[in-house]
Amino acid sequence: MSSPKCPIEAESGFGPVADCYDGFDFTLLFEETILTILPAGIVLLLLPFWLARLYKTARRVASTWHHVAKLIGWIALSGLSLGLLVVTSLGPTPKTQTSIATQAIVFVLVLGLALLSHWHHVRNIRPSGLLVLYLSLTLVFDIARCRTLWAIESAETIAAVFSAAVGVKAILFVLEAAEKRKSLLPEFRDLPPEATAGELNLWFSWWLNPVLICGFKGKLSIESLFDVDPALRAGEKDVSLVEPWKQCNWKQWPQSLLALCMLRNWRLIAKAVLPRLAQIGFTFAQPFLLERTIRYIEGDGYADRSAVGKGLVVAYILVYVGIAVSTAMAQHWTFRMVARIQAGLVDLIYHHTLDILPTAVEEADAVTLMSADVERITTGLRTFPELWANTIEIAVAIRLLQWKLDLGVLGPSFVVIVCTGLAIWVATGAAAAQKAWMDKIQSRVAATASMLGVMKAVKMTGLTGRLGKRIGDLREDEIKASFVFRLVLVKLVTLSFISQAMNPVAAFGVYILCQRFGGYAVLDTAKVLTSLALLQLLLGPMALLIDALTGFMGAVGCSQRVRSYLCTEIRADSRKTRPSERGLPQLPLTLLPRDSVYDPKPSLDSDPSESSAQGLSEKDHADIAVEFKDVSAGWKHDAPILKNMTFQIPRGKLTMLVGPVGCGKSTLLCTILGETKLSTGSIESNLRDAAFCAQSAWITNTTVQQNITGGFDLDEKWYASVMDACALNYDMAQLPQGDLTLVGSNGIGLSGGQQMRIAIARAVYSRKSTVVMDDVLSGLDATTEKTVFSSLFGRQGLLTQHGITVILATNAAHRFPEADYIIALGQDGTIVEKGTFEHLSKSQGGYIHGLEVQERQDQDDGGEKTKLQTSGVSAQDASTPSALRLSEPISTAGDLSTYVYYIRCFGWVRWGVFAAMTAVFGFVATFTQVWAQWWATYNTEHPNDRIGYYWGVYAALGTAAVICLAGTCMFFVLSLAPRVARTLHSRLLDTVLNAPMSLFYTTEKGSITNRFSQDLELIDLELPVALIQTAMMVFIIIARTLLMAVTSTWLGIALPFCFFAVYLLQAFYLRTSRILRLLDIESKTPLFTHFLETLSGVVTLRAYGWESEYITRNIDRLNLSLKPFYALLSVQRWLGLVLDLIVAGIAIVLAVICVEARDKVDKGLIGLALVNIVGFSAALKQLVTFWTQLETSVGAVSRVRSFAETVQSEHRPSETEKVAADWPARGGIEFDNVVASYHEDGSDPVLKGISFQIQPGQRIGICGRTGSGKSTLVSTLFRMMELSGGRILIDGVDTATIPREEIRSRIIALPQETYLLPGSVRFNIDPFGENSDDAIIEALREVGLWDIFAPLPGGLDAPMQADLVSHGQRQLLCLARAVMRRSTILALDEATAAVDVETDAMVQKIVRERFKTHTVIAVAHRLDTIMDFDRLAVMDAGRLVEWDEPAKLLEGDTLFRRLYRDMKGLKADGNQSEKSESGTVVEE
Repeated sequence: MSSPKCPIEAESGFGPVADCYDGFDFTLLFEETILTILPAGIVLLLLPFWLARLYKTARRVASTWHHVAKLIGWIALSGLSLGLLVVTSLGPTPKTQTSIATQAIVFVLVLGLALLSHWHHVRNIRPSGLLVLYLSLTLVFDIARCRTLWAIESAETIAAVFSAAVGVKAILFVLEAAEKRKSLLPEFRDLPPEATAGELNLWFSWWLNPVLICGFKGKLSIESLFDVDPALRAGEKDVSLVEPWKQCNWKQWPQSLLALCMLRNWRLIAKAVLPRLAQIGFTFAQPFLLERTIRYIEGDGYADRSAVGKGLVVAYILVYVGIAVSTAMAQHWTFRMVARIQAGLVDLIYHHTLDILPTAVEEADAVTLMSADVERITTGLRTFPELWANTIEIAVAIRLLQWKLDLGVLGPSFVVIVCTGLAIWVATGAAAAQKAWMDKIQSRVAATASMLGVMKAVKMTGLTGRLGKRIGDLREDEIKASFVFRLVLVKLVTLSFISQAMNPVAAFGVYILCQRFGGYAVLDTAKVLTSLALLQLLLGPMALLIDALTGFMGAVGCSQRVRSYLCTEIRADSRKTRPSERGLPQLPLTLLPRDSVYDPKPSLDSDPSESSAQGLSEKDHADIAVEFKDVSAGWKHDAPILKNMTFQIPRGKLTMLVGPVGCGKSTLLCTILGETKLSTGSIESNLRDAAFCAQSAWITNTTVQQNITGGFDLDEKWYASVMDACALNYDMAQLPQGDLTLVGSNGIGLSGGQQMRIAIARAVYSRKSTVVMDDVLSGLDATTEKTVFSSLFGRQGLLTQHGITVILATNAAHRFPEADYIIALGQDGTIVEKGTFEHLSKSQGGYIHGLEVQERQDQDDGGEKTKLQTSGVSAQDASTPSALRLSEPISTAGDLSTYVYYIRCFGWVRWGVFAAMTAVFGFVATFTQVWAQWWATYNTEHPNDRIGYYWGVYAALGTAAVICLAGTCMFFVLSLAPRVARTLHSRLLDTVLNAPMSLFYTTEKGSITNRFSQDLELIDLELPVALIQTAMMVFIIIARTLLMAVTSTWLGIALPFCFFAVYLLQAFYLRTSRILRLLDIESKTPLFTHFLETLSGVVTLRAYGWESEYITRNIDRLNLSLKPFYALLSVQRWLGLVLDLIVAGIAIVLAVICVEARDKVDKGLIGLALVNIVGFSAALKQLVTFWTQLETSVGAVSRVRSFAETVQSEHRPSETEKVAADWPARGGIEFDNVVASYHEDGSDPVLKGISFQIQPGQRIGICGRTGSGKSTLVSTLFRMMELSGGRILIDGVDTATIPREEIRSRIIALPQETYLLPGSVRFNIDPFGENSDDAIIEALREVGLWDIFAPLPGGLDAPMQADLVSHGQRQLLCLARAVMRRSTILALDEATAAVDVETDAMVQKIVRERFKTHTVIAVAHRLDTIMDFDRLAVMDAGRLVEWDEPAKLLEGDTLFRRLYRDMKGLKADGNQSEKSESGTVVEE
């Protein structure tokens, strides 16, 4: 039967409740003002801003039927709105005092929205959020208003028109919500789905469905992931923090960086406020809904009003779906903020790294900051909105509890205040504790990364054990430093649960006292259920607030570390750059023809500085590339290395910088490039940028071709010319993929000479007008060096032909005559002489004259190259595998065996104790609800009876739960987690130390570093927390399931849905999230590698002027890493949304049962069911969340396990023979038909049948052209590679039967690769601790380094600083380290390549005196240094082609003779006497 209609008078009051529809309706006035005018007014205020923004935007969408349909719809709605306005204004229709105003405002708004719809459709790539939100919200309001209009007397006309308007609005809602992806203009069609998604798509995350499906099928990869939204990409103006940080005037404030990040993202923070407030509103509607449901079941005034029951169902739908959607949207905007901050911070750190001083470069600093620190910042900020939202929720919950319990609220309020205050006090120490921990992590990662970069030298010198112990000690220091932060974490978790466990105890305790002494109502079941629901709404925010506070304080600490790094001093270029009249020379694509006219510029025979005294004309300036005027410079303003330098470097000439080791040649080159600090004087330069070759070749982990081209476009003709000039063609022919072969980290797959020639080729290929080179020819054999020098610097050389300014620091005295200008430096950093070679060689008593270098000979061959037959055998030959990444099986990330592997790290007994403690906690925490219900039931029947007993047991249960939680956390976090950290790091480190060298040839350094940094960070912090939370939630859910099974029949309906949901999520979601976490970590490997390569070559990059290009490459790698990172955040948000919707579904079903069977249910039972279903589903949601964190975190364990089990040890079971303590006592060595290969099957041997015998005490020189197998031969002696055939005997003992670490520790090695050890000066010189202070100081004096270390605070115990010694001085330091060792065999691998002639002579003198009784094996390119050796081994193409005394080898037509003559620069048929530096006279 229809209800009677209402008069308009009943609808003209504000109400809000009207008498129509049995009192289940709003008044028309309320609907017009609150539900119509209010939202319309807000949209009208926002409309001009939206229109103004769209007015300036170009068209992005093509015209389609979709657009036309929208316009027709808005025209129709405008007509209906106008009709409503006319009918309401002129007709005799019922109306309130606001009806005309309402229709007028709506009509104006519809016109504005029509314009907005048109512009937004054609000028924006996604549907209008404002329109969708307004139409969806007002559509619901208009339906209620339409219902009211149909119930008013004589309002049929306006109700009919209004109903039509509602229908049109519904159609418009569908049209406006539809996406426009297919109609986008071509340039916008490739945007990621999220960028074009509509509001409904974003609300329910439909755009993620393809990702989830691919993840479920196991086909997810970086390529299949969507790109991130352009608004989140690094490099975008709104995302970048570079310029804002530069303009920031409050950098010294510790929180300045974090504040800047928040200010730059204030819009996203603000966008999260509205949905988060809505979530609060929906959440606190639950207890009211629960109470109203119980009242409805009781029939308290609502028994015969079925509309109320239907309204309750609708309310349940609105509340729980509202919770799901509002939570998801708040997380959506927060996660976008987090992604933007991560992109901005990593980009900012990289920009600063490019500007940092060379002396401040520490590889691990930037990598640790951009990985671990930024990770913790973003993790801490994910819950940032909870800081203010939970505070509001706690206040609202306390207020509602006060409404329900009156003074009983004082109990939980006191607990909340105390626990929150203590948590804030404890959390203040979290930032400092975490910073101390991160500092220790950084030290360990720095030491590890440093070791990984020089593993070959570390293994050769037998220091793997010592360095392993050193890094192990750093790990122990790190674990100790982590204790404070772990303890803070345990305290915060305990305080959080104290609040949860003791709040009900305090609330009911105070209330029961008020009941007894204050006449309060009896604490019955209904009051207990409602109070428990309110307490859940109090306890949840309390726990989240403390967690959010912990994370935020961690973010604060890490942001301070990043800020400190960003505030470090940056390079300031003090040079004055002046424009050049003649401009930069443009290099052609090919060599000039041989018969082309060569017009040499006038040479500077006189000292150019003489002309400067009289002033230079503009033409003179054009002939000067660089001019120093009384310059003193160095790495510190108050400690200049270069002093009072005045000189000019001629343009288009070859200028050589010469001088002894440590005189400042490299520093002078860096000063020319603007890298050092100017103390006095001025520098004028024409150098905008320059090609720079450092003393150690900078090689990136790409192909040979990309190293030479710098990753820029390939100019094939010019590239061919450069390859020919740098004598690289034959080398490339031997590589498996030619110049497309990957060279490995730091070029480890190439010999030292090949690396340097590639660096030289890069400099030439770059076509820079100036080339700066730091002793680049010292690592080449004589023939190759002659060819390269002639092809580049000779009279017909490639650089000379094109007038390139070349500044070359060198110790090659035989090349001094080739220089157009020479600047000689003294040991004190001053210029001792300068001028042309002809001028300086005649200057009596001068540095050049004292070297007795002969004049340059006229060579008929000019630019003609010596024919090279360079062997293809490099130090790590062509057969080196080209796969560079660690293979990491995704499928094993979370299987049972990984958990077993993890548990075995601390033992099954300890695991059993942990599981038992967790089970007790789960039971006790759940049983408290049962006890509260028993107490309430008993108290209802026996008021104020046995209060002490029930409350005491209740308090004891809460206390027991707290003790169990605290004990479990302390046991795992403070005992088991450090044990795991120690064990897994030890296994990882042992694997690396014992790995064969092939691992370092084939694996990116960044990938291995990632194992030691991010993976160990996950294992140390995230994994223990996730495991504890997961274990506890499992037992809580088991306990609640049992509780519900015995107390509530109705919940049996909900449980299958919950378990089915868990199954679906496990199958559908966990697979995706696990893979995404692995992709997230692995996608950072290219980013880490790029960072490491940038750090190692930062001076080179700045010299070339490639900063912008490398910033672009970093942005590309960063955006690649953001794809899985943001996708992981998005699917986590999707998980929360799905679980909330499942909860909504269960709650709605339960509400329907309540309404439809209200006469058949018990109010207490159904109330307990409603409370428990919400609590159980929340627990289920937490379980899946924690389980996901656990699965993704345990992936780090899987990768460590895979690495440790997959990488085979270089040690063999047969290496068990023990040798005498003094072995090798004599030092005899025999190579017996040795064949060696990089392949296990022995294919492609790099050493082929090497046989020779070295008598004890003999000195043997090994020589040959670059890549002939010299270093490989020495490597086999140290068991650095496996023998495919033959054997090596030392004192008659087959080395294949001895542990290789024993061999390396018994032979003294001085490798070509210099390195410093992490630790003190003493540890660097005497890592085995076998010598006294006097012996160490004597060794340092002998190599001329003691004067550097003596002034340091602490002397020998002072920390070793990388900037204290030059490259050549590092070699001397390694020599001092070798002097400290005890053995009868010394092996030198091109140990004097980076030192000058005088220092070389000193090194040879030390070798002859200190090791005169030793067997000496020396690889040498400077053949003069081995002319007095007993025998020489000449290598070519992996074979021993000559073996004899030096003098005899010079007599015939031998390869050694040709090498020696090339070194001396003699004609092919020359015949003259040569005297080696060793004193041996050789007749030619």
